[in-house]
Amino acid sequence: MSKKLLTIFSLLLIFFVMSCDNKSTDTTPTGPTNTTPTGPIPPLKDSQYVGKWYEKDSNDRVIEIKQDGSIDLLGKTEVLVSASGTDVIKEGDAVFKTTFSKEGQKAEIVLTFTDSKTGSMLLDKNNTITIVKK
Repeated sequence: MSKKLLTIFSLLLIFFVMSCDNKSTDTTPTGPTNTTPTGPIPPLKDSQYVGKWYEKDSNDRVIEIKQDGSIDLLGKTEVLVSASGTDVIKEGDAVFKTTFSKEGQKAEIVLTFTDSKTGSMLLDKNNTITIVKK
C-alpha cells in the first residue's frame, strides 16, 4: 500500500513540476515586444527645467523649454526660432547646449542651471544672460 501511495505521490509531483515549467512555444507575439523608445531621448524632456524662462529683473521672456524637450528662442511677442529636443546636448549635470538655425544664420546657446528656477544662458560664446523661471 505504501508503495502505491509513493508512486501516486511521485506522479503528482512530476505533473506539478511539469506544469510549473510550462513555457509557451508560440512564436507569434501577442503584444509589444520592444517597449524601449527608438531613437535618442531628448535630455530636457519632462525635466524640472520645463517652462518659460525670463531675463532676470525683467518681464522679457527669453526661452521656453517644452515638455518634449524642444526649446523656443523668444522675441518680445513671438517665437524667433526653435530647436528640436533631440538637437539639445547634455554637457554636464545641469549644462545643456543647442544650436538654432534660421535662414542660413546660426546661434549657439549654452544653458547652465543653478537650480530648477535660476540659471544663465550664454549666447554665441560672448553674451551671458541671467534667467529665471516664473
